[in-house]
Amino acid sequence: MAESLDPSIRDDAQEAMLRLRVGTSNRVLLGVCSAGAVVAALAWSSQHWHWIALWYATMLASQGFRIWSEVHACQADSARPLAQRIDLAAASALGSGLAQALSLVFFPLMDGFEQSLHTLILLVMATGAVVYTAGHPRTYLPYLAPIIAGLVLAWWTLSAAAQERPWLAGGFGLLIAVYGFNLVGYARDTWTMFINAAAMRHHEALQSRHLAVAVRAAEAASHAKTRFLAAASHDLRQPIHTIALLTGVLKLRHQQDTSAEVVSLLDSVVQSLSQQLDDLLDISKLDAGVVKVAAQPLSLQRFLRRRLDEVQNDAQAKGLSLRLDAADDATVHTDPNLLERVLRNLLSNAVKFTERGEVALGLKVRGEWAAITVRDTGCGIAPKHQDEVFHEFVQLNNPERDRTKGMGLGLSIVSRLCQLMDVALKLDSAPGQGTRFELLLPLHTAPASEWACPPISQHRPRLDLTVLVVDDETGVRNATALLLAELGCRCLQAESMEGALREAQTRRPDFLIADFRLRGADNGIEVVRALRERHPGLPAAIVSGDIGSAQLQAIELAGLPLLHKPMRLDALVRLLSTPAAQRAHEPAPGAQAV
Repeated sequence: MAESLDPSIRDDAQEAMLRLRVGTSNRVLLGVCSAGAVVAALAWSSQHWHWIALWYATMLASQGFRIWSEVHACQADSARPLAQRIDLAAASALGSGLAQALSLVFFPLMDGFEQSLHTLILLVMATGAVVYTAGHPRTYLPYLAPIIAGLVLAWWTLSAAAQERPWLAGGFGLLIAVYGFNLVGYARDTWTMFINAAAMRHHEALQSRHLAVAVRAAEAASHAKTRFLAAASHDLRQPIHTIALLTGVLKLRHQQDTSAEVVSLLDSVVQSLSQQLDDLLDISKLDAGVVKVAAQPLSLQRFLRRRLDEVQNDAQAKGLSLRLDAADDATVHTDPNLLERVLRNLLSNAVKFTERGEVALGLKVRGEWAAITVRDTGCGIAPKHQDEVFHEFVQLNNPERDRTKGMGLGLSIVSRLCQLMDVALKLDSAPGQGTRFELLLPLHTAPASEWACPPISQHRPRLDLTVLVVDDETGVRNATALLLAELGCRCLQAESMEGALREAQTRRPDFLIADFRLRGADNGIEVVRALRERHPGLPAAIVSGDIGSAQLQAIELAGLPLLHKPMRLDALVRLLSTPAAQRAHEPAPGAQAV
């Protein structure tokens, strides 16, 4: 069976056999020399000690040749071809076998017991050779043949029994021949197992190469998907960004009732599109490793109530009841922003995929843990699909791809955020019996903060700032200028770094808003650096529709605030209302306002 295998597999097996011989050389040398010393001692009582010494020296020389051939000539790093190394190993095996069989010339000098002991020693060495040659025929048989043949002839002609009881000597010799035949079969089976093991290694290596190719292809596909999503997200965000800016302008202007209704509807559509793009952004941020955990003590009861209030309108529109089961408060140490994102996704999913009944948000204390549960009476998830729902773009109960139910990223974001915060996440669901998610957070004994997202006043302040907007798209610059004008700001516009430097040459802006991706080699980060060389300490922010990991990491490393497209009015107001922006607008001490 071994001969029918691929030649490369046989070559691999023979290389492994040579390595095995090299690895066992020292142990074999010790065993052979010790056995030879015992044989010499058995014959030493005769007057032929000089011949015994000569034989022992010959045996040592044969072992030295074997060691040299195995260590210095038969290894894989030898310059010799494999066939020559096998021939050399076979020659050294033959020499070793002949040297050991030559000890049988001392058979007549021993009594019956000593002859039996001598025979046992040679058979033990012949049997052990199967192990360190792996039964390889080319290197085992040349060693075995002289020993078995010599023993048979010695018992038939030179033994004490050959003269006194020939039938016993003949039978013993035949028994040795049969044992030698069995050793040949044992060696053949050992070599078959050895070469089959080589075939398995060859197959595993081939499978590993195929797997590596498949992994590289999957990684390439994943990178291509990421590049596509980044490009598609950026291209989609550009027009939506302009629409969001213009919607913000309309919201700030005086409107009649009918106009206000249209603007409100337009704003809700923009927010829906923005939310779907933000899901892509969240995934990209997590992939890029730019999401950091800022843990603090947090009181949960009021925090959970606010999360439930956020989905109140959507639940009422579907006729669902909302319930908070949090009789006792609990304080945990976690990141409020990230936990808010997790609960918002879970509650939003529960409302989206529940047609009747209720959505319940619960809190219970279990020993040293706070358990937050989100439970619904929706359609449920079959056990075989419960791992899939945490994968990207998976929606089990949305075959029509209703975009009001998102894109299938919410639970993937939940799973990643929980891993980031070291929060245990458990899913319990069955078809027709609803779904229950559980979050386990460790309790904290320090005083808790009453965390809430900073509110934005409905009254828009008159900011009275000079803002330099750098964007390579005219429509975006004009829409941003209109929105800034409604906020009481003066807007300087530029489409490149050169234009920005020119605009800032005669007048120092109070704030710089630069698009990350500009034409040519320019980008928003370089624009900020160039402007700050001319106006040190200039407050600045980056606006971007990119979701690529490299871009997000670059902005993170630059330490600049990031506004994601489409830019929301409240986010812009919050940015321009920061103390840094207000201080930049104040004239320096002793200077006259222009």
